[in-house]
Amino acid sequence: DAETAKQYAEHADVIVVGNAVYEDFDRALKTVAAVKGE
Repeated sequence: DAETAKQYAEHADVIVVGNAVYEDFDRALKTVAAVKGE
């Protein structure tokens, strides 16, 4: 989820959303936005 990705982004250089792009595109976009700090 987006909150978890945001927490991991503090410690990682890369966050992989994997199949979320195909299975739940809106959720994948929220994850990317959270990592980017938007």
